[in-house]
Amino acid sequence: MNISLRDRIRKRREEEDDDMMMFLFPALYLMGSAREGVKKKRHTSEETGEVKVRRLLEGHIKNCQVTFRMEPHIFKELATYLRRKRLVVDIRITVEEKLGFFLYMLSRNASYEDLAVTFGHSNDTFHHHINHFFTSTSYDD
Repeated sequence: MNISLRDRIRKRREEEDDDMMMFLFPALYLMGSAREGVKKKRHTSEETGEVKVRRLLEGHIKNCQVTFRMEPHIFKELATYLRRKRLVVDIRITVEEKLGFFLYMLSRNASYEDLAVTFGHSNDTFHHHINHFFTSTSYDD
């Protein structure tokens, strides 16, 4: 008799679980589909890539060496040279930021996704600007 009582209790619990799932799954689906219409920003950092580069250049020398594999004064001289020779120009993104994400990519073997998370631009933006560092054609932003 104990076995049949246990079986009935177990069966009742399974039925209650099934009833609960019949309610939960549609509710969860509706909650998920309601959120799909709201587009979430991918780059939510308050600190822009330009600010991050500036912070690294003006901060502790070791942070710049770790991030860009060079000392801040060398980085600044290189940026000045690129700007003066018009090899890289300031348009929407500064020469320092472009040089920063280029050096970051080289020093860490970073993907465009890594750069997007760190500097807050799209993959297309990185492709366009980093491709410029590898080509000798004129710069057209």
